[in-house]
Parts: sequence; C-alpha cells; structure tokens
Amino acid sequence: MIAKLEGLLRRLVLIGLALVLATATARADDTALIAKVKTTWRAQDGESAEEIIGKASKIAHFIPRGWEVGKAGDTQMVVFSWAKHRNDKTEDEYTIDWEVAADGTMTLDSYYAKSMELGWQAFALSLISSEVLIDEDKHANRQFLRDLSNFNFVTTPQGKLGDLLRLGGCAITKDPVHVDYMPPNLETPAKGDFWAIQFQVDCDVPGRSFIEGGIVMFDKHAKEDWRPFSSFSRMITRQTPSNW
Repeated sequence: MIAKLEGLLRRLVLIGLALVLATATARADDTALIAKVKTTWRAQDGESAEEIIGKASKIAHFIPRGWEVGKAGDTQMVVFSWAKHRNDKTEDEYTIDWEVAADGTMTLDSYYAKSMELGWQAFALSLISSEVLIDEDKHANRQFLRDLSNFNFVTTPQGKLGDLLRLGGCAITKDPVHVDYMPPNLETPAKGDFWAIQFQVDCDVPGRSFIEGGIVMFDKHAKEDWRPFSSFSRMITRQTPSNW
C-alpha cells in the first residue's frame, strides 16, 4: 500500500512539473511574440509599434495598459490595450490588434488605429481629432492638432506638406482636422488601404497674397504617393509657396 501511494505521489509530482514547464513555455512564447510585434512591425516611415505608442502617449489622452496574446480561430493575435484616462475601468479600455500569420507576417487589424501605419504623428493626430470631434474634450491637445509640422508625413513633389504650408505663411484656423482611414474598396480591392487628410488654412503668403479658407485635402492608397484632392492642394503640389 505504501509503495502504491509513493508511486502515485511521484506521478502527481511529475504531472505538476510538466504543467509548470508547459505554462512557463507558453508564457515565454507569448512574451517573444509580443516583443516581435512591438519591435519588428513597422509603419511606412520605419517606426516600430513600440516607438509610436511611446510617442503618442506623451501627446494624446493615451494611457498604455498592457500587452497580451490571444487567438481568433487559428490565427494568433497580439493585443495592446490602452485607456484615455488613468482611472478608466477595464471595460472602458481600447485595444489595438495585430494578426500574426503562421509565416510570421504581422497585420494591424484595428481599423481605427490604421493611421499608425503612417507614423506616430498621424496616429496622434487621429486620436486628438477623435477627442475633439467625438468626445468634445475641452482638454484635447489642439496645439498639436494645429502644428503644421505634424503633417510632414504627407509628401508632395514640392516637399513635405507641413513645411510648404509654413513657408506659405499658413495656419490652421479652425476644427475639424481629419486624419481618416477606410478599408479596401470591395469593388477595387487591389488598391488596398486608403487614407485621407483634410483641414482648412488661412495663408498670408509673404509679399504676395492672402488666402482665406484654403481647403487642404490629400489621399493615398496603400504605399502609393499622396494625391491632392482639392484645387488648393493641387496648387501646393505644382507651385512653390512663393508663387501661391
């Protein structure tokens, strides 16, 4: 009887050790997968997810909460959670999801966060714009929203958009400022993801003219170049600021 009990205890100990080792291995695998997404996934300008999140958290109401690994069917998901305020409860958190395919390909899956693919400034602008337009947050960082240098992620044949507007004596005069994403069109899926920006400026072109209510509108598909989508934007792409 004693021998049987000892054998049973040994088996239970071995099972317990196996479970501990399996749990430790799973946690190590999750940690490695999270680290891979944080550092290997890149925006179009080369920034990592970790870099974008760190910078956005200093600018917008964006409090990082944590990372975890989950599954959607057979697909592994890496999920980052954040909140707008430090006292927000778990049910008030937002998440940003990445799908990780079997071959290691990582795809940002959260539509509202797709501006991350354009870099940290575009992401921060989209967050703050949401604070202003949807939440009507009086404490939103409007200074960042109206800083022309933050629009340099839009490039044109004449140079970076923010720099051109600054040289043209421009200022963003009012809300709204849009940095929007739309998923691929079902009729033309080959064109891929679609982003658009839109805001209004007044420009006091040094020694030349005053432009009131110039509509800045640009859009782009996937990794294609930005396209002007208003008469004022077309002028920006064709002429130097001194000739506006």
